[in-house]
Amino acid sequence: MYTKRTVITRETGVKRFQKFSLLFLLAMLTIGMLTACKKKADKSLPEEKDSSAELDANMDSVPVKTYRHGILPVAIEVPESANVVETDDDMFVNSPEYALYAFGMDTYNGGIVYDESEILSFLTQQNSIANDMIRLRDFTVDQNSRIKVYENINGTSGFLYPMSGMVFESRSGDKCEGSGFAFVCKAKRGIGVYVVLGIVKGTVSSEQSTKVQNLLENCAFSLKQDDYGEGEFEFLKETMPDETGFRLAYRKGTVTAVEKYGEGYSLYYDNAKKEGFNIGHDTVLSGVTSSDYLQSIIDAISENEGVTFSETDFVRGKMEYRKVTMSYKRDEQEMQEVICVSVSDEGSLWIVDLYGTAEDVAAQQENLTTLLWSLTEE
Repeated sequence: MYTKRTVITRETGVKRFQKFSLLFLLAMLTIGMLTACKKKADKSLPEEKDSSAELDANMDSVPVKTYRHGILPVAIEVPESANVVETDDDMFVNSPEYALYAFGMDTYNGGIVYDESEILSFLTQQNSIANDMIRLRDFTVDQNSRIKVYENINGTSGFLYPMSGMVFESRSGDKCEGSGFAFVCKAKRGIGVYVVLGIVKGTVSSEQSTKVQNLLENCAFSLKQDDYGEGEFEFLKETMPDETGFRLAYRKGTVTAVEKYGEGYSLYYDNAKKEGFNIGHDTVLSGVTSSDYLQSIIDAISENEGVTFSETDFVRGKMEYRKVTMSYKRDEQEMQEVICVSVSDEGSLWIVDLYGTAEDVAAQQENLTTLLWSLTEE
């Protein structure tokens, strides 16, 4: 980290920081001019009811077969007569009465999908992101519908979300409409979800629709995943000093220590705790963008002799970031910091700063991508 000693004066008093990069020393000074009172977003969900995971497996006497996907580590029961069309991450069954579509997902728009709770939060908001995430062109929800939540179904957790007005189009162009459900369960391997869409087509008579609906639900509930060990990621779920909750992931063996500091958390990748990632949070005034904030950091630090900056760039993670690489020398050694800034429309500011020798920073780019891919405000 840059070794210049800096004393930062804020309205709350004078603080001296000794473990931080130059970025965090000056960034906190800038925050004093841009920060505003933090307001928590309303993340309330509709009432959810627990439901038993003990399910009728006879499929209403319809003969079934177990279909195992060629790539995904899952198997699911489908009607014996069904023709299954498979791609790398999904499978599709289309009949005159129904459509059954299942797929696996661990990323969305460049960011990690942790578990089914993320899908549920978007579904309850009923916005376009929800449609896109579960690969439906459209759907509606009856306000009297009840979400069925399962704490343990085939060794994992999940939920069933009743829907009507479902419009689905397969990758080959097959389009179907009707009512049914989305079943979403957590992947056993540590991150990601599996989604099963069941659609009873509008051409089915009312007398038969209940039977077809039960058939599709039992197919969805039969989804079984391969067992896994502990997985390849470590997870950190904590609260920032300003009481903002967050979680992130990093690959096992890549972080030697995690420490809380005045404005956030440090994740070190060396045993001496001289190189690592700083992650901080604050709230900025309305109208301040990621580009504005990053430029304010660049302007403040540029006053230091021998410090140079790359061109700024856009990078996509769980959030959208603006990024710049800062270079300087310390004891004749080339040092670098990769500064990533994200400001939401609501003014929630996140800073992720990778710092160390130029050589080590270059070697940590994949781990930086993992942090940006996973850092989530709770």
